[in-house]
Amino acid sequence: MSILAAGAPAPDFTLTDAEGTPSSLAAALGRGQALVVFFSLDCRACDLSYLFWDRMAEAYAADCPVLAISLDGSEAAAAFYERSGVSFRVLADEAGATARAYGIECTPALFLVDGARRVTSSHDAFDRAALNELSERIATRVGVAPVVLSEGEAPAFSPGCVVHLGG
Repeated sequence: MSILAAGAPAPDFTLTDAEGTPSSLAAALGRGQALVVFFSLDCRACDLSYLFWDRMAEAYAADCPVLAISLDGSEAAAAFYERSGVSFRVLADEAGATARAYGIECTPALFLVDGARRVTSSHDAFDRAALNELSERIATRVGVAPVVLSEGEAPAFSPGCVVHLGG
């Protein structure tokens, strides 16, 4: 199985955040679209990415929430949230059911989902051009200037980390 491609229906989910509050894709889509991000705490490509996800979360908060789903345990996800100071929701997918539903093979994996619960864009690994294109798509839809990841901030590409979800 490969990650969900543009045009695929995005499976709904409800996962718990760092404070124990449940969050669902359906609720996030009440604003029109959402960015769903899967990550692992021991993934270098994720380390390159999360501050940019935070910049997007802050720039597009009113119209496109970021739902970051950790494939690590809830305690580790909560510790990451506290340590990193990010503004986006950090959810835990301990059993991996949501990651399996999205076809996650490596992290990071990103999905832009529209209000009709359709994936409009997806990619995995760290790809600066793909991240900038994703940011531009969101910014165009919400009518603001896009946040951009410049050459000096990160490499052009870093392979993602393989995920072993089982079952």
